Amino acid sequence: MKRFQLLISSIFFLVVFFVSPSYLFAEYPKVAPGDSITLGEFIYDDNYVATTSPCTITIINPSGVPVVSNAVTSAEVTGWHSYTYSVPSNGQNGSWPSILTCGSELEGDLIRGDKTFLVDGTYLASSSTIATS
Repeated sequence: MKRFQLLISSIFFLVVFFVSPSYLFAEYPKVAPGDSITLGEFIYDDNYVATTSPCTITIINPSGVPVVSNAVTSAEVTGWHSYTYSVPSNGQNGSWPSILTCGSELEGDLIRGDKTFLVDGTYLASSSTIATS
């Protein structure tokens, strides 16, 4: 019986980790040059109460140049903090690292979240192009 359970466990492991890895890992959102993307997160305090404390975002293009530096995000009473960025129509394809920062290290409530997105003009048509078509 133990050999059968071990065999089933091994098969499950192989299927999950080698056959369908795309289901296991989240992908960064993709946009086309010229499109806008909203980067955001729900932020709660230690008591799970929605917070409207100030947050900032930094966005860096694939060349390593900051295109947005510590811009203040909008905050809703639900705890949703967001920033909408319009990718230039000549925006570089690639990974655009983006960091959402809330709180401060001195106060002991620092949060940093990865909001990286991908710009890909080869596979995605911009929404404005689709709308005019």
